[in-house]
Amino acid sequence: MADRVEIIENARLVLPGGVVAGWLAMAGGRIAEFGEGRAPERGLDLFGDHLVPGLVELHTDHLESHYAPRPGVRWHPLGAVIAYDAQIAASGITTVFDSLRAGTDPDGSGLGSEFDTLAQAIADARAADLFRAEHRTHLRCEIPSADVIDTVRDFVARHPVGLISLMDHTPGQRQFRDMAKYDQYAGRGGRPIEAIRAGTARKIRDGAALN
Repeated sequence: MADRVEIIENARLVLPGGVVAGWLAMAGGRIAEFGEGRAPERGLDLFGDHLVPGLVELHTDHLESHYAPRPGVRWHPLGAVIAYDAQIAASGITTVFDSLRAGTDPDGSGLGSEFDTLAQAIADARAADLFRAEHRTHLRCEIPSADVIDTVRDFVARHPVGLISLMDHTPGQRQFRDMAKYDQYAGRGGRPIEAIRAGTARKIRDGAALN
């Protein structure tokens, strides 16, 4: 049996060469044909709205804020993943690389080993066909972390990974050149400034050892 053809008409198609008024036909979940002007048959009328290609998001930290919306607070992991997916799809993103931090921080920033909980929730949602967008995994490897290699090795043995990046968030460089702003950032969870600065000194020593 041939795939059912669905028509989108009266749209402003965003194409590589510009924006045109036209229509688009889909079959089997893929674009079958498109053209300018009036559609060959009636379909879903966009009333002149823009129809754009799906966006691909390579690096988003947004998932962690759904799972851990406040310091010490954890949401149900599957519920967090589904709510996150809804926002991704509503933003026009059709493929997203969910960024998970690999490597624990002795100061307690980030999710630490809990990132595996989110990875399993993503796998469960995918298996149950609950996603609107296509989800792939992006491992953000914190190279100053002492356990990053073992963490990544264990993770890739159990979960598919689409992208790996090397990250170095050592204070005093890049986005954390201003140490006063770093103190403010690190203290957003209510940690005492003395503990923050002791941790900062340790991170700078660890970062220097990498160079």
